[in-house]
Amino acid sequence: MNYRLQIISILTLLVAIAASSVHAQDDEAIEADAAEESAQNDLLDAARAKGGDILIMKSGAIIGGVQILRSSPMSYEIELVPGMKPMVIPRRQVVSVDYDDIDLLRERTRRKKAPRRDVESIEGGKELAPDFAEKLQKKIPGTPLDFARRDYVEVFAELARITRVTILIDKSLQSQPRAVRLWTIKVTPEMTLLDVLGKKLDRYLQNGQGYVRAEQGCSEAEGRASIRNSPAGFA
Repeated sequence: MNYRLQIISILTLLVAIAASSVHAQDDEAIEADAAEESAQNDLLDAARAKGGDILIMKSGAIIGGVQILRSSPMSYEIELVPGMKPMVIPRRQVVSVDYDDIDLLRERTRRKKAPRRDVESIEGGKELAPDFAEKLQKKIPGTPLDFARRDYVEVFAELARITRVTILIDKSLQSQPRAVRLWTIKVTPEMTLLDVLGKKLDRYLQNGQGYVRAEQGCSEAEGRASIRNSPAGFA
């Protein structure tokens, strides 16, 4: 009888030790999982801080600060750096994707279709109404036009009539001697009023004789091109 009791006691002790060991292993596993989850969350927060789209990989890596240009059933095409060749990542390597609210290809297409804004001195950093922008960027009719040593006040009076765009020239500039305002320009068939104002006249006036800018009027379609003697004169 005593022998049986000893055997039972030993077995009970072994079971208790085994159970204790299992609980210890479970606790360690829970702690390890918590640490891994915390590290993963830190990586995810760091990726979100970069902005852009986020790819969570099966390897545990997190790729942030990128833009997904295209996706297919087989892969993701991502842009790491603007202008750099996109990287292709197989879908099988990706667990999940967290998209931002930017569709890069759609945004680039919209910019291409938007009115050309290549002369900052003309536009003053402000977006122009589509109708007015279209007038500025429309090819000037009746070209070629050759203005040789002409008063630019007269030149722009003629261009305003042809393009139906109001061109205002500051009175202080109009009061300058005519010899100062003499200008030579050949308006070729591919040129627009924006080209003439921004690329030609603006370059001519770089010595501080005047400043050029397109301004928005009161109504959405209204606008005018202004030539003034000081940048402070613009609204």
